[in-house]
Amino acid sequence: MIPTETSSAPSRQKEGHAARWFAFAGVGGPILFVLVFTLAGFLRPGYSPLSQAVSDLGVGPNAWLQNANFVVFGLLLITFAIGFYQGMRSVISRGWLVACLVLLILSGVGIINGGIFTEDPTTVIVHWIGGFLLAFLSPLIVFFIAGWQWYRDPTWRIASWYSLITGVMTIALIASLFVFLAPSSPLPIGGLLQRLLVVEFFAWYVVMGWRLFLRAGSSQKKTVLK
Repeated sequence: MIPTETSSAPSRQKEGHAARWFAFAGVGGPILFVLVFTLAGFLRPGYSPLSQAVSDLGVGPNAWLQNANFVVFGLLLITFAIGFYQGMRSVISRGWLVACLVLLILSGVGIINGGIFTEDPTTVIVHWIGGFLLAFLSPLIVFFIAGWQWYRDPTWRIASWYSLITGVMTIALIASLFVFLAPSSPLPIGGLLQRLLVVEFFAWYVVMGWRLFLRAGSSQKKTVLK
């Protein structure tokens, strides 16, 4: 028994180390994404972040910068999905956790879709329908699943409320986008509202990624001490 436990300890430690950095992708990914599309906006002559969508940067001068940003960001979100699954196995019931994993992976796929199928007239429908439905609606469901599951655990109660409130705010911001990004919009602030949505929405990944990163680090220390 002793040799078996000893040999399994390094394996558990490696798994915990990987899970920790997978979770950290949820922290770095959104921050990098916002920084890059902000830079791309500065480099685009005549571009207005107040009225224009982030996806507008995917066509025209320096379009490669934003399209690469979408792809890298999507890959990081998929990485986070794996870290979330590994870190939540003792908190969220298995069936719901698998559903969260699939939905979070679909979100990453949707973001990648935005970098491959741009706002070019030949692909704009795939860009908006595929990208929007997968990138935003999939994790929106996760916000409510996680919030409901976390509420049962006192140590995750604050995270539960945060996740549920994020879900409600996301619905409100998405609804406002349908009004202010339309050509007949009464105010040209669709770009601003989209950026508020992006920051509010992906802040969930940053908060949860950081918490899982710290939690995995704490578990690693306990494993080493044992």
